Amino acid sequence: MIEGEKILLRALEPDDVGLLYEWENDTAEWDSGETFTPVSRHDMKTFINHADLDIYHTRQMRLMIVRKSDNQTVGYIDMFDFDPFNMHASVGILINHKFRLQGFAKDTLRVFCKYAFNFLSVNALLATTATTNTASKALFSGCGFRHVGVFRGWIRRNNVFGDVELFQISKADFQ
Repeated sequence: MIEGEKILLRALEPDDVGLLYEWENDTAEWDSGETFTPVSRHDMKTFINHADLDIYHTRQMRLMIVRKSDNQTVGYIDMFDFDPFNMHASVGILINHKFRLQGFAKDTLRVFCKYAFNFLSVNALLATTATTNTASKALFSGCGFRHVGVFRGWIRRNNVFGDVELFQISKADFQ
Protein backbone atom coordinates (compact mmCIF):
# COMPACT_ATOMS: atom_id res chain seq x y z
CA MET A 1 0.00 0.00 0.00
CA ILE A 2 0.98 3.61 -0.51
CA GLU A 3 1.05 5.47 2.78
CA GLY A 4 0.53 9.10 3.75
CA GLU A 5 0.23 10.76 7.14
CA LYS A 6 -3.52 10.19 7.44
CA ILE A 7 -4.31 7.80 4.60
CA LEU A 8 -3.37 4.66 2.75
CA LEU A 9 -3.92 4.15 -0.96
CA ARG A 10 -4.88 0.65 -2.00
CA ALA A 11 -6.03 -1.20 -5.09
CA LEU A 12 -9.70 -1.76 -5.80
CA GLU A 13 -11.27 -4.83 -4.19
CA PRO A 14 -14.48 -6.66 -5.15
CA ASP A 15 -16.04 -5.43 -1.90
CA ASP A 16 -15.72 -1.83 -3.17
CA VAL A 17 -18.62 -2.30 -5.61
CA GLY A 18 -21.18 -0.98 -3.11
CA LEU A 19 -19.22 2.15 -2.23
CA LEU A 20 -18.33 2.96 -5.82
CA TYR A 21 -21.92 2.35 -6.91
CA GLU A 22 -23.14 4.76 -4.21
CA TRP A 23 -20.53 7.45 -4.94
CA GLU A 24 -20.77 7.29 -8.73
CA ASN A 25 -24.56 7.59 -8.56
CA ASP A 26 -24.64 10.47 -6.08
CA THR A 27 -26.09 13.23 -8.27
CA ALA A 28 -24.74 15.88 -5.87
CA GLU A 29 -21.24 14.87 -7.02
CA TRP A 30 -22.01 15.06 -10.74
CA ASP A 31 -21.35 18.80 -10.85
CA SER A 32 -17.73 18.11 -9.89
CA GLY A 33 -17.03 15.72 -12.72
CA GLU A 34 -18.21 14.73 -16.14
CA THR A 35 -20.80 12.18 -15.04
CA PHE A 36 -24.40 12.75 -16.04
CA THR A 37 -25.92 9.27 -16.11
CA PRO A 38 -26.28 6.57 -13.47
CA VAL A 39 -23.80 3.68 -13.38
CA SER A 40 -24.96 0.09 -12.87
CA ARG A 41 -23.58 -2.38 -10.35
CA HIS A 42 -22.61 -4.55 -13.32
CA ASP A 43 -20.53 -1.70 -14.77
CA MET A 44 -18.83 -1.18 -11.39
CA LYS A 45 -18.06 -4.90 -11.11
CA THR A 46 -16.62 -4.90 -14.64
CA PHE A 47 -14.55 -1.81 -13.84
CA ILE A 48 -13.15 -3.47 -10.69
CA ASN A 49 -12.49 -6.75 -12.53
CA HIS A 50 -10.30 -4.87 -15.02
CA ALA A 51 -8.59 -2.68 -12.44
CA ASP A 52 -5.69 -5.11 -12.13
CA LEU A 53 -4.71 -4.59 -15.77
CA ASP A 54 -1.55 -2.64 -16.47
CA ILE A 55 -1.86 1.14 -16.69
CA TYR A 56 -0.13 0.95 -20.08
CA HIS A 57 -3.05 -1.14 -21.29
CA THR A 58 -6.01 0.64 -19.65
CA ARG A 59 -4.52 4.17 -19.60
CA GLN A 60 -6.13 4.68 -16.19
CA MET A 61 -5.83 3.73 -12.53
CA ARG A 62 -8.10 4.13 -9.53
CA LEU A 63 -6.89 3.75 -5.96
CA MET A 64 -9.11 3.74 -2.89
CA ILE A 65 -8.33 6.18 -0.07
CA VAL A 66 -8.41 4.59 3.38
CA ARG A 67 -8.26 6.47 6.70
CA LYS A 68 -5.34 5.00 8.64
CA SER A 69 -6.91 5.43 12.07
CA ASP A 70 -9.72 2.92 11.47
CA ASN A 71 -9.37 1.54 7.91
CA GLN A 72 -12.50 3.41 6.76
CA THR A 73 -12.61 3.98 3.00
CA VAL A 74 -13.15 7.71 2.52
CA GLY A 75 -12.79 8.21 -1.24
CA TYR A 76 -10.75 7.46 -4.32
CA ILE A 77 -8.16 9.02 -6.59
CA ASP A 78 -8.04 8.46 -10.34
CA MET A 79 -5.27 8.80 -12.87
CA PHE A 80 -6.70 8.77 -16.40
CA ASP A 81 -5.84 9.77 -19.94
CA PHE A 82 -2.38 8.35 -19.29
CA ASP A 83 -0.04 8.95 -22.23
CA PRO A 84 2.84 6.45 -21.98
CA PHE A 85 4.87 8.13 -24.72
CA ASN A 86 4.78 11.65 -23.26
CA MET A 87 4.43 10.34 -19.68
CA HIS A 88 1.62 12.62 -18.59
CA ALA A 89 -1.87 12.01 -17.24
CA SER A 90 -4.88 13.64 -15.68
CA VAL A 91 -5.81 13.24 -12.03
CA GLY A 92 -9.11 13.48 -10.18
CA ILE A 93 -10.09 12.89 -6.58
CA LEU A 94 -13.30 12.24 -4.68
CA ILE A 95 -13.64 12.41 -0.93
CA ASN A 96 -17.04 11.31 0.32
CA HIS A 97 -18.93 14.28 1.75
CA LYS A 98 -18.88 12.71 5.25
CA PHE A 99 -15.08 12.89 5.34
CA ARG A 100 -14.34 16.29 3.80
CA LEU A 101 -12.39 19.09 5.48
CA GLN A 102 -10.23 16.64 7.43
CA GLY A 103 -7.08 16.84 5.32
CA PHE A 104 -7.58 13.55 3.49
CA ALA A 105 -7.62 15.09 0.00
CA LYS A 106 -4.41 17.05 0.53
CA ASP A 107 -2.59 14.07 2.05
CA THR A 108 -3.85 11.84 -0.78
CA LEU A 109 -2.84 14.19 -3.55
CA ARG A 110 0.67 14.68 -2.16
CA VAL A 111 1.24 10.96 -1.70
CA PHE A 112 -0.20 10.18 -5.13
CA CYS A 113 2.00 12.76 -6.85
CA LYS A 114 5.06 11.27 -5.17
CA TYR A 115 4.02 7.80 -6.35
CA ALA A 116 3.26 8.97 -9.90
CA PHE A 117 6.50 10.93 -10.28
CA ASN A 118 8.93 8.68 -8.44
CA PHE A 119 7.56 5.19 -9.09
CA LEU A 120 5.60 5.44 -12.34
CA SER A 121 8.01 8.04 -13.82
CA VAL A 122 5.14 10.30 -14.90
CA ASN A 123 6.49 13.70 -15.93
CA ALA A 124 3.36 15.85 -15.48
CA LEU A 125 -0.14 15.66 -14.03
CA LEU A 126 -3.13 17.75 -15.09
CA ALA A 127 -6.27 18.48 -13.09
CA THR A 128 -9.38 20.21 -14.37
CA THR A 129 -12.08 21.73 -12.22
CA ALA A 130 -15.10 23.93 -12.70
CA THR A 131 -14.31 27.58 -12.09
CA THR A 132 -17.01 27.56 -9.42
CA ASN A 133 -15.40 24.70 -7.45
CA THR A 134 -13.36 26.77 -5.00
CA ALA A 135 -12.50 23.81 -2.76
CA SER A 136 -10.98 21.85 -5.64
CA LYS A 137 -9.04 24.86 -6.91
CA ALA A 138 -7.65 25.45 -3.40
CA LEU A 139 -6.67 21.78 -3.09
CA PHE A 140 -4.68 21.68 -6.31
CA SER A 141 -3.07 25.08 -5.75
CA GLY A 142 -2.19 24.12 -2.18
CA CYS A 143 -0.43 20.97 -3.41
CA GLY A 144 1.81 22.81 -5.87
CA PHE A 145 -0.29 22.61 -9.03
CA ARG A 146 -0.08 25.78 -11.13
CA HIS A 147 -3.02 27.37 -12.87
CA VAL A 148 -2.20 26.96 -16.58
CA GLY A 149 -5.36 27.87 -18.40
CA VAL A 150 -9.10 27.96 -18.82
CA PHE A 151 -11.43 26.11 -21.15
CA ARG A 152 -14.23 28.59 -21.83
CA GLY A 153 -17.78 27.23 -21.96
CA TRP A 154 -16.47 23.70 -21.50
CA ILE A 155 -19.14 22.19 -19.23
CA ARG A 156 -22.90 22.49 -19.23
CA ARG A 157 -24.84 22.66 -15.99
CA ASN A 158 -28.59 23.37 -16.11
CA ASN A 159 -28.26 24.48 -19.74
CA VAL A 160 -25.63 27.07 -18.81
CA PHE A 161 -22.12 26.62 -20.14
CA GLY A 162 -19.36 27.17 -17.59
CA ASP A 163 -15.61 27.44 -17.62
CA VAL A 164 -13.11 24.81 -16.50
CA GLU A 165 -9.74 25.73 -15.02
CA LEU A 166 -6.62 23.67 -15.67
CA PHE A 167 -3.98 23.01 -13.03
CA GLN A 168 -0.69 21.25 -13.74
CA ILE A 169 2.29 20.01 -11.79
CA SER A 170 5.45 18.58 -13.26
CA LYS A 171 7.95 16.23 -11.70
CA ALA A 172 10.52 19.05 -11.70
CA ASP A 173 8.14 21.30 -9.72
CA PHE A 174 7.06 18.66 -7.19
CA GLN A 175 8.49 19.10 -3.70
